[in-house]
Amino acid sequence: MADQMDVARLRSLIDDFLRDAYQQHGHQDLPALCGQLHLPEPPPQEGHSKHQRLKASLQACPDGGLEAVAEAVLDSQPLAGRERNRLEDVLWLGRPHVRIPGRARRELAREFDLSDHLNYPTASWPC
Repeated sequence: MADQMDVARLRSLIDDFLRDAYQQHGHQDLPALCGQLHLPEPPPQEGHSKHQRLKASLQACPDGGLEAVAEAVLDSQPLAGRERNRLEDVLWLGRPHVRIPGRARRELAREFDLSDHLNYPTASWPC
């Protein structure tokens, strides 16, 4: 079962990343960055800021290409955990998956000894 990927939300999250990424790159670096991220070639520099050029490149990207762009962002760029999680959540929503009810997850968690995998020294197991 797969839900529809929220293309508008995915585009917005990528734009948030690009808003920060332009600060780390010069105008001359933007074509290479766009190539690395699977985005179309940015418009020429004349009269455009770096963010405007990256935003135009993202707007020129078809909806079907956003998944590849998001994957490239996740693979090649350091992201804060919260940003990474948001991007992954939207990206994975469109992929086939099986919903596992909370009760089943809790029952499985009780059956497994997770102490070697979790680093909570003050917690007592099982919860």
